[in-house]
Amino acid sequence: MIRGVLLGVAALALLAALLVVRPDADRAAAITAYRAPDSQFLTLPDGAVAHVRVSGPADAEPLVLLHGFASSAWAWDGWTAALGGDHRVIRIDLLGHGLTRMAPGDAGVDQQRFLEATLDALGVERMVLAGNSMGGGIAWAFAATHPARVTGLILVDAAGPSANGPPRRVRRIMNAWYAPLLRTAARWAGGTLIMRASLRSGVADPRGIREEDVRRADVFWRLHRAELLAGFNAIASRPQPPLSAITAPTLVMHGGEDRLVPRTAADALAQGIAGATLKIYPALGHTPHQEDPAATAADVRAFLRARKTRG
Repeated sequence: MIRGVLLGVAALALLAALLVVRPDADRAAAITAYRAPDSQFLTLPDGAVAHVRVSGPADAEPLVLLHGFASSAWAWDGWTAALGGDHRVIRIDLLGHGLTRMAPGDAGVDQQRFLEATLDALGVERMVLAGNSMGGGIAWAFAATHPARVTGLILVDAAGPSANGPPRRVRRIMNAWYAPLLRTAARWAGGTLIMRASLRSGVADPRGIREEDVRRADVFWRLHRAELLAGFNAIASRPQPPLSAITAPTLVMHGGEDRLVPRTAADALAQGIAGATLKIYPALGHTPHQEDPAATAADVRAFLRARKTRG
């Protein structure tokens, strides 16, 4: 009896391992598979290699797009197609994400320093800066500390300011993330089942999730698992500059069905940034730019045109 139970448990453990345990991805193979015609690889002063995708007219106003945690530059495909005719669209894979490579031996994840170095390497002095989730938090912090460089700010379900650190639901995720068992699982887990579940958490309607997005997310996750674990700690400890330091015209966008970043974060951003505009999408989730790129890009275009009129 006991032997049978033990054999059953062992069989279930083996099945679980086969389903979720995946080896680290190979960087060279990932580059071969996902390097795009508009890809550039920039070696930065600290040795990191930034992967950026640049499209649109070279002499147009730069529009820099920052993705969220465990996402990549591909998250902005819809906006790039819609806005690339009027802007030089620059999509950046952040540290520990996509095809970007961290500096050798670098155990820290300083996204602000990385963003500044990448923009300098591209020769971008002034830009419209947009970000989703974690990327939104990086974007508004950069706009607050480098106001002369940001001509417009677009925050999509962005991580907002908090005197007590991240919002309660994000802190719960972080606390669970740092539990030893979950950290071990996260370090070795992968596969399309897990990635599909992760992508579903960001949308109100999962029917729009494509299998190619699931497969790419799995490769990038397995390429950066250790760095992503370190990145969560950087999010928790990141200093927050005052919103009052932001001078750029700002559009705050938020999905009404967002289950990750609460509406209060969008309200805090809209209220704390002088003159900010708040746009709510009741039927969309945490990544409205992916769920409905046409409608959200149209609002961005209208905001940018109005910004020029006011200026």
